[in-house]
Amino acid sequence: GVHGKQYYIDTGKVRWVIRTFPHNDPGLRAEMLQRCVPSDQYMKLRDMIFENQERWAFSDAPLANLMMLVKVAGIDQKRFDECTKSKVLENVILKIAQDGTEKYKIISTPTFIFNDGAKKLEGAGSYESFAYEMDTFLENLKDTAKAQTQSTPI
Repeated sequence: GVHGKQYYIDTGKVRWVIRTFPHNDPGLRAEMLQRCVPSDQYMKLRDMIFENQERWAFSDAPLANLMMLVKVAGIDQKRFDECTKSKVLENVILKIAQDGTEKYKIISTPTFIFNDGAKKLEGAGSYESFAYEMDTFLENLKDTAKAQTQSTPI
């Protein structure tokens, strides 16, 4: 949510890294499409695709509906086909997902990994419970950092 972004990311407390983890073929094609646009358009397209998930992902014709959705973002059929059929792009995304599975044992989305695996939160709980976990983690980090700076080398 916006609160989380303003409180954690905009203040510099947290650096947010999104890693893709598509569950199925439509999800994979949608991710390929997002990575096919200039990087300054990535988040905008990602939000649009995600917010309209019901309109394409769970339909009888997910790709056709996804195409209709992204037309407004200026992606024509030719570009759509190039992006969603690229083997190179497909392999890149599958590799990211595979690395996540192997390194962090990710089995569901969303999963939040803190500091390269120091903590893992799974599932879409409430914002309050997420914020509590996040704050506790950040507090513990601060205490650890304090302890490190106060220890005097012999």
